[in-house]
Amino acid sequence: MKAELVTTDAALDELREPWNRLAGGDPLASWEWRTAWRRIMAGDRPLAVAAVRSGERIVGLLPGFVKTHPWMGRTLSLLGSGKTCTDYQRPLLDPELSATERDLALELLLDCLTSRPRGIGRLDQIELDGCDLHDESVQLFVDALARRGFQIHPEPIEGSWVTHLPADWDAFVAGVPRSQRRKINKAVKRCAGGEITYHEATDAESIAAIWPEFVRLHELRFIKKYGGGCFSDPVFEEFLRTAAIALSARQAAKIVWVEHLGRPISSQIYLLSPTTAHMYQSGVDPDYLHLEPGHLLFTEVLRRLIAQGYSKLDFLRGDEAYKGGWNAQAVPLTRLIAVAPRATSRWRYGSRNWARSLKRAAVAAWRARKAQASRSEPTASGEPRETSHELEPVAT
Repeated sequence: MKAELVTTDAALDELREPWNRLAGGDPLASWEWRTAWRRIMAGDRPLAVAAVRSGERIVGLLPGFVKTHPWMGRTLSLLGSGKTCTDYQRPLLDPELSATERDLALELLLDCLTSRPRGIGRLDQIELDGCDLHDESVQLFVDALARRGFQIHPEPIEGSWVTHLPADWDAFVAGVPRSQRRKINKAVKRCAGGEITYHEATDAESIAAIWPEFVRLHELRFIKKYGGGCFSDPVFEEFLRTAAIALSARQAAKIVWVEHLGRPISSQIYLLSPTTAHMYQSGVDPDYLHLEPGHLLFTEVLRRLIAQGYSKLDFLRGDEAYKGGWNAQAVPLTRLIAVAPRATSRWRYGSRNWARSLKRAAVAAWRARKAQASRSEPTASGEPRETSHELEPVAT
């Protein structure tokens, strides 16, 4: 085996076939998703993709880029990090490798990245954002880092939620809570009545056609409270549109929606593997909440997923309460930071934690003062004003 470092987009294009083979059908790990992120979201940060070959066959990949911070120094993060919330980040390893070969491949990947290659420099940290610590490739990667003296710092983040689908729709309905069952039965009746119609966009042309309506419905969720959601960032919109259209070419992405009398009222975008449908984003028209458009759409989607033989619906990152109603189980996710075995790198990480602690304390104090002022402020009736706390919108 031997390792090589890819630092140009032209060389990245040549990795498409082996990359997707190693990704095993996972759209979030795919060449299309990660390279769309690289070209649209990464800016001018250096590319650093480590690849391991056994003969002519690529058997391992760590698709990274380098970001530099005045305090943190140089950090290798994986393509797709940040606001795009690319869950289940991990090294990509050939499943046909033996245990010994997997260990060797990981050692070679790390050699490639930590030997101060030209254009990258000496790394202070390696970061996996949104990884599952129970994934075997992540465990092996952590072991390889620890053998090199890296300090491993797992930081819990919001987890993903996964519903395991039975082979039969009636079995699924029987397994959900009674209150959810009533909503599902109501949705089935509404969809059978003719006023509600279900639609899918599964190719580049149809996705491009429905895209403005999908964005509109998503933004309606946040416009009143926040002035807009993630699509108010045109760079993010360009990324997701580009990635979805690229993935649709191999039936790995689609947009679904329901209409009421011809007007779209709820939409979702799915990233598809052979066994799992990942619900990445959704939108709903608040003027139609009395029709429960979210339940209408999920009911129609789930009926089709089960009929098509999918085994999982993955709601991805975010602890929204509605996910549990669809029998979803939490999957803990972690931001894994490995700090290089040097005093300066460890000092940088400690300084970062100290600064974050100060920021959290300042934010907590500000919120406490705001809540106290709100409680003491009289309303028009002379009663204390009630307060509420809303989660800020995130990419998923």
